[in-house]
Amino acid sequence: MKKTTWSIEILPQNVSDVGFIPDLIKEVYITMIPGTGFNDTILAAKKIQASAKQAVPHLTARTFPGIEELRTCLSGLQASGIERILLIGGGVPKPAGIFSSVMDMLKT
Repeated sequence: MKKTTWSIEILPQNVSDVGFIPDLIKEVYITMIPGTGFNDTILAAKKIQASAKQAVPHLTARTFPGIEELRTCLSGLQASGIERILLIGGGVPKPAGIFSSVMDMLKT
């Protein structure tokens, strides 16, 4: 019988509620909505990892001003033990910098 993997998505500001997530949910996706910086995402990911769940942060292409900020974010996530991320374009119509799509991020 195949084992089912469950996941849930939370906002970084709700990370204090991670203890209420049932044990059957192993992956916690962390949104990166407008107004939320990548440092908030890194802190939330650290707390989720500490709760014995797998943090899967969203990285929104249109949020990052440039390559240096993306590298800083990725380094922070890697240092926190994050093994998976979800790359998305993001909900804002105008990019904050050089990335307007996931493909732009992947090309760097």
